[in-house]
Amino acid sequence: AHETPAEVAGASHDLTGLCAVVVDDEINVRDGMRILLEQWGCDVIVAGSEDEAVAAVREAGRVPDVALVDYRLRDERTGAHAIERLRSEFGDSMPALIITGDTAPERLRDAQASGYPLVHKPVPPAVLRAFVRKVRNRTRR
Repeated sequence: AHETPAEVAGASHDLTGLCAVVVDDEINVRDGMRILLEQWGCDVIVAGSEDEAVAAVREAGRVPDVALVDYRLRDERTGAHAIERLRSEFGDSMPALIITGDTAPERLRDAQASGYPLVHKPVPPAVLRAFVRKVRNRTRR
């Protein structure tokens, strides 16, 4: 089932009300993800680090339905660390996706070894949407 460009761009708001937390230390990546997710009707919490993410989620007063996290964060932290921290604070069943711009084989191995689903930057919107939609379908049951 191929989506039309209009559907991918967010003409259908089937993700309205879904809350996503985006953790990336690059502001332009964070902003791009936020804009895309908001077009689909999602509520978005953005943060540049795991500490910021925890604080932002607390401030928002709601537990995200999904975490979308860059693999390489500052201070030797990884997306896996950030996801584990979010899950320990807000519930260990939070679905999460690691996003990586890395091409170094050893780092890709580390990212894959974390056990979280992994996608490469730039993330095709249709791939991101499919993942978030799967999360939405799971949370509706």
